Amino acid sequence: GQSSAGVGLGVGAHSDSGFLTLLLQDEVGGLEVLNSAGQWVPAPPIPGSIVCNLGEVVQLLSNGAYLSTVHRVQRPCRGRVSAPYFWNPSLDAVIEPLVLPHSVGSA
Repeated sequence: GQSSAGVGLGVGAHSDSGFLTLLLQDEVGGLEVLNSAGQWVPAPPIPGSIVCNLGEVVQLLSNGAYLSTVHRVQRPCRGRVSAPYFWNPSLDAVIEPLVLPHSVGSA
């Protein structure tokens, strides 16, 4: 799809399937996250920082108290470099919701 800037999507909207994704991105950026109002918000690169996206396993474990991060990448006008680390459960792991305190997710 094309964005209003006319650059287009590099990677369409999705959430990661594991526990957690850590992302080191260069100064070019392009990462956007979907906020609770349904709006796409840029996640501009901050020197020395690492982006942390919650995955679908965290959403399942928390019984929806913590939602997986829906994100996408806009195709930049020049090359973009990002280095993700995906923390995923074993393929044969059985994932079930945890019993959490009532205060979790009540904000």
